[in-house]
Amino acid sequence: MGQKIVELKMPTNYSDAELRSRIANKFRIKNFSFQIENKSLDARNKSDIHWLLKVFIQSEEIKELVPVTNETLSVPYKKRNEKVVVVGSGPAGFFSAYILQKAGFKVVLIERGSEVEHRGQMIEKFERTEEFDSNNNYAYGEGGAGTFSDGKLTSRSKHISIEKGFIINEYVDAGAPQEIKYLAHPHLGSDNLKLIVKNLREKFVKIGGKIVFNTCVTDLKIKKKKIYSVETSTGENYETDYLIMA
Repeated sequence: MGQKIVELKMPTNYSDAELRSRIANKFRIKNFSFQIENKSLDARNKSDIHWLLKVFIQSEEIKELVPVTNETLSVPYKKRNEKVVVVGSGPAGFFSAYILQKAGFKVVLIERGSEVEHRGQMIEKFERTEEFDSNNNYAYGEGGAGTFSDGKLTSRSKHISIEKGFIINEYVDAGAPQEIKYLAHPHLGSDNLKLIVKNLREKFVKIGGKIVFNTCVTDLKIKKKKIYSVETSTGENYETDYLIMA
């Protein structure tokens, strides 16, 4: 089985059938499978706006063989006694908590706002009555600030391809569109985000994680220059070995 990665220029309104036909004609092959690896919009020339695609092709008719790496993030589990408190349930906070829980730590995730379902109700109420809830709004609540915007996925690091792939796959498993796997500037979509956030929460709880909503951190207890407890607005204290504020 031969395989190659190619770059193709396609019109903005192309269909899968047209892409398949383009591949067949350009490389003179009939039986093949393909997968889009990357897709970005080239709008530098306003009279020629088009998609630039990087496509992985497999076929018995292809003689080339390009190396393919399928590295995935491995999270080895080890039973541990260490406790972790994570503050903030946006993407950084959630995936910190989720990875550590998968690795065997005992994780409590603290969020000042409500579950995404109730948060949505409070935002709708604000838009209708202008009654503002300081803990449940466009900035605060489960899922973080992006939950009620376009859900743009950005990373300022160019060295986390494996970690990025893991996060993207988790989003897709939770209900995000498959296209975020290859779009150069992926968006989860505000219509999808409430379901995605809810599904991720349920997945975290299922593996033993704990989420505490409607709770603010009010103080940190420190002994010998080390945090050992987190105090909250509900009066509940959480002993911890590590603290992540995200």
